[in-house]
Amino acid sequence: MDATLSLEQIDDDAKEFIFQLVCTARMNCLIRYEMKSIKLPCHLDTTALQLYQQPLEKFHIKDTQTELVIMDKDQTELSDLNTRVEDIYSLVSEGSEEIQLETRRKEI
Repeated sequence: MDATLSLEQIDDDAKEFIFQLVCTARMNCLIRYEMKSIKLPCHLDTTALQLYQQPLEKFHIKDTQTELVIMDKDQTELSDLNTRVEDIYSLVSEGSEEIQLETRRKEI
């Protein structure tokens, strides 16, 4: 569809339109926080910062003393939030379409 085309140009008498949204994400990230979890579609260029912020917002986490951890065998902390999903994916089992992460309170 042409990006400059308006809905009125398609059908100026229509009162209701139905759209089908298609997700183009290549994989999902499952992020757990305590007993809650959120599943997010993500692209290879999605950053750890973007993934870190989602559960904070969704679960209304005010605690800034949290960290994002890859749920691999070593439970690797993502200290560099500029890390991209592509790099995180290389640390988890290849072939999986889901990366499992956890937001935790930092041990002080």
